[in-house]
Amino acid sequence: MVFVTSQISINWLSNDAWSEAFIGTRRIVYEILPSSNSEQKAEDGALCQLAIIGSNHLMEYALFDLLKPYVNSTNDKFSISKKKLENASYFFALKNLLPKIAEQPVNLNYEPLKSTETLRMRRNETIHKTSAIATVEMSRSALFSAVEGTKYLYQICGQGFKYSSFLNKYPLSKEKYFSTITYP
Repeated sequence: MVFVTSQISINWLSNDAWSEAFIGTRRIVYEILPSSNSEQKAEDGALCQLAIIGSNHLMEYALFDLLKPYVNSTNDKFSISKKKLENASYFFALKNLLPKIAEQPVNLNYEPLKSTETLRMRRNETIHKTSAIATVEMSRSALFSAVEGTKYLYQICGQGFKYSSFLNKYPLSKEKYFSTITYP
């Protein structure tokens, strides 16, 4: 009599809003869009705009995710009401709430936050104002800058970056920071 045994191991990544937005935005940037501005077609512009919007979403989601544990907290560091957090703008949360949990000032004049602020302003132009033209280079830079910004948020809050496994599975190229590129 012969016995055959086998062992099956299943492993998957647990997605949330940040990881799904990252994977989707990365797919647009590195798998759907052409590799350079010179190869960009007219219909790629809208995808580039979506990449900018999706990249900015990564920062917003991460910031509010870091703030959630402080809703009605008994923590000595900081507490906020659920209503105040729900009504807080991203910029207000970044400038006024983040320093309280990071226990340090937040300087938007240095990378990577300098680029995420430039990205935030370009995202606002794209959504609310002029539907700003976007390029492949901007898309790549936006995603890189948002991921670096997200890592920084977790770092200054004294937490490990909880999306490292996604970056290992879906790696990014090193790109220019968003504040250093020129765009139309």
